[in-house]
Amino acid sequence: MSRRLRSLATIDDCAVLETVLQLGREVGEEDAGVHVLGQCVDGRRGQGTLLAQTRSMAAEFAPFGIRVDALAPGTPDTDMSASERAPLAPLMPLLVEDPPPLDPGRTLRRSVRMSISTTAAPVPRTDIPKAPLLDTLRALFGGTSQRIDMLSRLQRLYDEKGPVVSQSAGFFQLVNLFGPDANRFVLLDRDDLFSSRKPWMAIMGRIFPNGLLLRDGEEHKQHRKIMHAAFIRPALRQYLERMNPMIARGLDGWRARRDGFLAFRAFKELTLDIAASIFVGVDLGPETTRMNGVFEDLVAASMSRLRLPIPGLEFHRGLKGRAFMVDYFRRLIPQRRAASRDDMFSRLCRAESEEGARFSDADVIDHMVFLMMAAHDTTTSTLTSMTYELARHPAWQERLRDESRNLGKPWIDFDDVEKLEGLTWVMKEALRRYPPLPVIPRVALRDFEWEGFRIPAGAMVVLSPIHTHHMREWWPDPERFDPERFSPPRAEDEKHTHCWVPFGGGVHLCIGYRFAEVQVKSIMHQMLLGLRWRVPEGYRMPVQQAPISKPLDGLPVLFERLA
Repeated sequence: MSRRLRSLATIDDCAVLETVLQLGREVGEEDAGVHVLGQCVDGRRGQGTLLAQTRSMAAEFAPFGIRVDALAPGTPDTDMSASERAPLAPLMPLLVEDPPPLDPGRTLRRSVRMSISTTAAPVPRTDIPKAPLLDTLRALFGGTSQRIDMLSRLQRLYDEKGPVVSQSAGFFQLVNLFGPDANRFVLLDRDDLFSSRKPWMAIMGRIFPNGLLLRDGEEHKQHRKIMHAAFIRPALRQYLERMNPMIARGLDGWRARRDGFLAFRAFKELTLDIAASIFVGVDLGPETTRMNGVFEDLVAASMSRLRLPIPGLEFHRGLKGRAFMVDYFRRLIPQRRAASRDDMFSRLCRAESEEGARFSDADVIDHMVFLMMAAHDTTTSTLTSMTYELARHPAWQERLRDESRNLGKPWIDFDDVEKLEGLTWVMKEALRRYPPLPVIPRVALRDFEWEGFRIPAGAMVVLSPIHTHHMREWWPDPERFDPERFSPPRAEDEKHTHCWVPFGGGVHLCIGYRFAEVQVKSIMHQMLLGLRWRVPEGYRMPVQQAPISKPLDGLPVLFERLA
């Protein structure tokens, strides 16, 4: 019989959800299930709220084997009528064997005492703790120095000011929300409080307008539904088949060098070549070389602080590069709509939703330009971080090499991706330590409350994966490279649904995260079989943490060829 855990559940205190997860692990060790039973103690007025929260919790906790049910207000579960049980049927069956008594006055063993109430909550405060003005100005206009070590500043703000910190300069207000609870609240955005488009348009809109990340609401939902066809398993399988020989040719070039190379540059060239082939469907040659140069200009322009169309400036080069890519894709769209090719560009040209909706030419162009940037830049960052940590930890490098050798094949198949368990842990740990995107911005569309504070509409709300990934409350010894923290016995990333968020979450969860995993693992598998690499004794990679994590020196790597 599953262990019945009573919980007078609340929608206002997310701590109850984390306690439930912890209970699940503890009880699971005793080979028993967990059943959370919520009851509204504020009359039938709150029953709709209770059921809505129950559905949310049930979906969120189902992967952990935790059952979540709700009771009608003031009704013992053993006496529930059929009509009162009916709304719970889609959730899961109630267990009624030997239920402990419901006692709002005490907390039962292994449960939490909370309550849903429709009574008035305390008036939220408006005096949000503020960062010093000079510190804010330095962060906004300090240039490269502020990009190098963003983490230390975020940790200082959190330690000194708490989980909600305001940074204001003139009419501009930015509010940092720290921690996994904030990540979940903003990323899931169940009340449609936040815009992803507004901040990202301000950051990169002139270079990468109308990519998926730069769309909101129903428009975003519709575009994501159409685009999904390019990322389903059969498509990923075909991408990997085309990718493997390209990786082999690229690594052959690396093996021919005698004095090592700069890993970041090498990965960037390789991933751009792969993007040109897999995404656009063009063969390597002068065309891809030109395209690679254009995308380097686009990325540099999107990060430029001086955004003036003056010849010679990087922003001007980016605008020219975008014009080149727009013209390039526009010329190819008619033939790709008519053909049955399997590259991503052709798939987007033909893709349609179940309702028959399709992308316009402009939509296809905007999505392609954005996807190519996002795919190669974040993957390059992750590969570089993994290469560095494996160079510094040769025991882990050998462990992964043995794992790859045990597969008995030079290239991985799609079905092998999940078999490389150790490589999965290393990839996750690299993404924890060096998330490609250290912060995630949103703009509040309406006033909202968080942690007792009222945050105004129009504020830029910033989540910080890089800070969450280094919180000692969630990650023991967070500065240490420790891939086994992701192993099933420890599963530190499962302490909270949003303590590990390198791909974002909610409706804006990175649509290409599975493609990124396939690409990273296929490259690392071939590297491990063909090369052994190291960094000079005592070397520490100087990291620029923002806007995308990368080494300031390109990561010089020394290697030896393996038979």
